[in-house]
Amino acid sequence: MQEILGDDEPFAPASNTPAGPQPVHVARQAESYAICVDTRGKLRWTSGGHINGAFLQAGLVDEVSLLLVPGIDGRHDIAATFDGMNPPDGQAVALRLKSVEQRAKDSLWFRYEVLRS
Repeated sequence: MQEILGDDEPFAPASNTPAGPQPVHVARQAESYAICVDTRGKLRWTSGGHINGAFLQAGLVDEVSLLLVPGIDGRHDIAATFDGMNPPDGQAVALRLKSVEQRAKDSLWFRYEVLRS
């Protein structure tokens, strides 16, 4: 997968410890897909927010798991966690907090249930 879909430059993490659950990426609409779980950050995706948004809008997401790390990244053109959504009713997707866990180095792991309308 890294040879086909990864960026030319390798990702240089501060440590080799996985940051937490990672999103799934689909490069484009197709008849079939390959799924890759990248818990070490070796693949660097550019459209993760779009596939997350598409799965959420299609009703295929039951839980949202977010890892908040202490730091601010205000770079321009960085993908959002959920992007490209166009809900028919124009409303935000409602979530219910399931748990919050403090992790190493002042990070927080939030887990939310997706509420269906």
